[in-house]
Amino acid sequence: MVVFEDVAGRLAMLGYAVTEDQRAAVEYAIESALQRLKAELNRADIPYALHNTHIDVAAGLFLRDIRAARGFDTADAGAGEKIKAISEGDVKVEYETGAGADSARLDALIAKLVNPPEKILAAFRRFAW
Repeated sequence: MVVFEDVAGRLAMLGYAVTEDQRAAVEYAIESALQRLKAELNRADIPYALHNTHIDVAAGLFLRDIRAARGFDTADAGAGEKIKAISEGDVKVEYETGAGADSARLDALIAKLVNPPEKILAAFRRFAW
């Protein structure tokens, strides 16, 4: 069973510190992820083998809800100096920088967390007759 500490720990790994005030939102995301996985798999239970998948989906739903509700200030995300360009001889590679690039990376992360790989879910899916 996924609990608040599991999801808060996963979010901490991703660089987001969950506060105690956000406990209800995290628990809501955990329950939403549970219902979503049950519906996707056509099961009344979630196998323990999908424990980490449940945590990731809950973390993604939480981030998506928080972002939709108040947005994120991605300008200050990350620590240290960011690489803007690399050049070696005649080749120069420039990276997109700024809030737009950070926002796109955050969107990609949320999409990856909320939508686990189909091959993982397919192994536990049951057919409805």
